[in-house]
Amino acid sequence: VDCWFMSQRASEAHYCEQNPELCAAASHNFAVLENSPVSEDSAQESAAARHNFAALEGLAICEDCSQEPGCATPPGSSVASFDGSHPVGQTAAHSHCGESDPILQPCSSATEYTDIAVHEGDGIEWLRQQDGQFDLIYLDPARRDNAARRVYDISDCEPNLLEGKELLLSKGRRVLAKISPMADISRTLEQFPEARELHVVAVAGEVKELLLLLEAPGGNAKLPYDASPAAPYPEPLIVAHDIPHITAGHPNPQHPQQPQQPQRTESPQQTQQPQRTQPPRQTQHPRQAQPTLRTQPPRQSACEEAPAPHHFEFRPSEEPEAEVQYACRIGKYLFQPSKAVLKAGAFRLLSRRYNLEKLAPSTHLYTADNTPEGFPGKVFEVESVMEWSKSSIRQIKQQYESLEMTALNFPLATDALRQRLGIKAGGTHHLFATTLADKSKILIITCG
Repeated sequence: VDCWFMSQRASEAHYCEQNPELCAAASHNFAVLENSPVSEDSAQESAAARHNFAALEGLAICEDCSQEPGCATPPGSSVASFDGSHPVGQTAAHSHCGESDPILQPCSSATEYTDIAVHEGDGIEWLRQQDGQFDLIYLDPARRDNAARRVYDISDCEPNLLEGKELLLSKGRRVLAKISPMADISRTLEQFPEARELHVVAVAGEVKELLLLLEAPGGNAKLPYDASPAAPYPEPLIVAHDIPHITAGHPNPQHPQQPQQPQRTESPQQTQQPQRTQPPRQTQHPRQAQPTLRTQPPRQSACEEAPAPHHFEFRPSEEPEAEVQYACRIGKYLFQPSKAVLKAGAFRLLSRRYNLEKLAPSTHLYTADNTPEGFPGKVFEVESVMEWSKSSIRQIKQQYESLEMTALNFPLATDALRQRLGIKAGGTHHLFATTLADKSKILIITCG
C-alpha cells in the first residue's frame, strides 16, 4: 500500500520483493488497488500506510515541486520502494520497491500497474546497479530475524539501515525509512545525524510506526532550518501525528464515499442507556476544583463525532529548555496527551505551548481552568478530586457501578486499582489515580 500510494504522485515506480509468492501477490494487489476503491473493512489497516506520506505534506522538504512546495513526493517524481527484508523506495520521476535475493530478476509475473514495475530479488543489490540518483528511497526493513522472532533495534532489522545508509544516501536525495514503534527516538537520532525529520504515526490511539527521513549534507530540499559550519547537520524536526479511526467520518480521499450499509436493529437491551450515577460528595482537599454543573448532551457515535487529527512538532532541544509550571491544585479541566506525543517525548513543551500546569515531573497529565485550542490529546472536565484513602474508596464504590480508570505514576497499576475498587469498566466517567509534585496521591473523577 505504501508503494502504491507513493506511485500516485510519481511517473515511474519499481517494487522489489524477495519472496516469490509475495512478489506475485504484489503484482496482483497493485492491480486491485489501482482499479478498485479501498474497502471499508480494510480501511483501518491501511490508514497508517496512506498517512505515512500524506503526513509529510505541508513540510518544506522539496524545493523542485512548484505546484505543492511542501510535498515529499512531487508529481512526476521517481519512487523506489523495497519491502520485507530489503526495502528501498524512491520518489520523483519514478518509483521502485524492492526485496533481497542473490540475483535481482524481473518477477515471472512482472507487470506494470500505475507505472509500478515489480521485481523479485535483492533490493540493495538492485540499487547498486542503478545509475543516477533517485529523489526518494523508501525502506521498510523486516523486523523479524531468521527464527521469525520480532526484533526492534535498527541494527537487527534487514536490511541494516546503519550499514547501508552510505549507499542509500549516495543513490537517493532523500531516504525515508519505516522503523519499529518500539525504537528509542533519542538513540535513533544519535545514530543518524543525517536525520532531517522523525514522524511518529498513531492511528486510533495506537502508535503504529516511526518514519525516519534522512538527507545527506548539501541536499536540494528546501528545509525549514539552516546548517551552520559548526553543525553540518541541522537539528531534526520531530512530528507527532494522531489520526482517528479511518472509518470515523474520514472517507478515503482517493475514492468517493461508499453508500452506508443498513444498520442492524438492536434489541431493547442493547439500545437502553445505563442510568448516569451522581458524582460522590466531594471531600475537602486543598487542590480540589469547584464542581462544575452542566448538562451532558447525548453522546454521538464515532462516525458523527469524527475527531480531527492532531499534529505536534518540535525540535529536540526545545524540550529540556521549556519552562514548566507544576500544579498546586486541580483546575476545571484535565488534559491527557496523545500516544504519539508521549512517544515523541514532548512533556515540558505541552505546558509551555498551551499554558497548562503539569501535575508532576513524572506525571504526564496537565490541568487548567480553560481549554486551549488544538491540544494534542484528550480533554476531560473535572467533577471531583479526592485524596487516596479508605474513605474515598468506600465513597466511590457506593456511588459508581462502572468507571473507566487510568493509573499514572501511582503505586497501583490500572488493573490492580480496578480490582481494589471492585468497579467494572464503562460508564461516562473516568477516574485518574496519580501523584502530584508534592508526592501526594489523589483520585480525579472526570467526565467527557
